[in-house]
Amino acid sequence: MVAVLGVGLVDPAAPVVHSDDVGLTRGDGCFEGCRVLDGAIDKLGAHLARMRRSAAALDIDFDEDAWQALVAQATAAWQAPGEASMRWFLTRGRPGAAPTGIVTIGPIPAAYAAQRRDGIRAITLPAGSGRTPSTARRGCSAASRRSPTPSTWRRNARPPAAAPTT
Repeated sequence: MVAVLGVGLVDPAAPVVHSDDVGLTRGDGCFEGCRVLDGAIDKLGAHLARMRRSAAALDIDFDEDAWQALVAQATAAWQAPGEASMRWFLTRGRPGAAPTGIVTIGPIPAAYAAQRRDGIRAITLPAGSGRTPSTARRGCSAASRRSPTPSTWRRNARPPAAAPTT
């Protein structure tokens, strides 16, 4: 399911982003992920607030009323029972045009159960991190570069089991 800000529901096979959208050409945008459970969005207010803060930090217009209407339209059209994954994407849009806003809804990926149970690993980087000779030797891209003192984060993970004592 795909819905576009200012348009509404669209055919998922239809193109919705222009090739010169700066969200594609420069990664200029933000996103949010939500859980849909039996037609209701879990913690909608918190997701809207986080998206509003992200858009403000990037100085991208965020019309909260329009987003609420789009999210409600997409949620009402999603008929599958149980749990689903909703994603919101907001980009600065095409040069000289309004921002691009997209909402997608789809089934929960099979890997989510294990990720919820075991947690996920993420590496946080300081702003402006780039590829260095050291990271290039290790085969890392700029996006996965580890800082001199890596900061890894495990979301929803249980603490490791204590080592047996002998």
